[in-house]
Amino acid sequence: MATERSDRAYEQWLSGQQQFDYFMVGVSISLVGYLGAQVVSFSVGSNPPTLRATAAALLLLSAFSGIKRIQTHLTLMVIMQKRLHAEETGGAHADIAIKGGTHLNTATGKVIGSEEAGMTAQVLGDIAQDLRAAQQKVIPKTEFWGRLRDLFLLLGLAALVAAQWWSGLVGERVAG
Repeated sequence: MATERSDRAYEQWLSGQQQFDYFMVGVSISLVGYLGAQVVSFSVGSNPPTLRATAAALLLLSAFSGIKRIQTHLTLMVIMQKRLHAEETGGAHADIAIKGGTHLNTATGKVIGSEEAGMTAQVLGDIAQDLRAAQQKVIPKTEFWGRLRDLFLLLGLAALVAAQWWSGLVGERVAG
């Protein structure tokens, strides 16, 4: 059973993770904007402008992957919320079924008998199990998009640094 302290720690971690995801997408898009401001007419080939264009493409892929990670993470959170609701509601119905008699649902005004509560608990348990399986399918997708985002960002930054370095070398030779 979760404690208030562990719930707070999870909420802080979740908030930090979401902020980090948004930050990473923002960095990628900002770098694409920076490169877009430097676009000049160039011929595709073995030259710094082509490497800059490659860096921009990699950074766009990073931003796309980051957005997909945010989407899959939000999907995971929705599934988790539905699963927890089904488990909590099912647990409350199971409690009513065990105690017997009838129970008034103050939220709906409906009177629930122990037999109905037992059936509802079973159905909600099955739903929670299905949602748990769905959750396990989404987790690897979220991790995949995060790794892909980081890889494209790293490659894009490396290409950008290489293009800037190469521009400096070419500029020195032309000037010298």
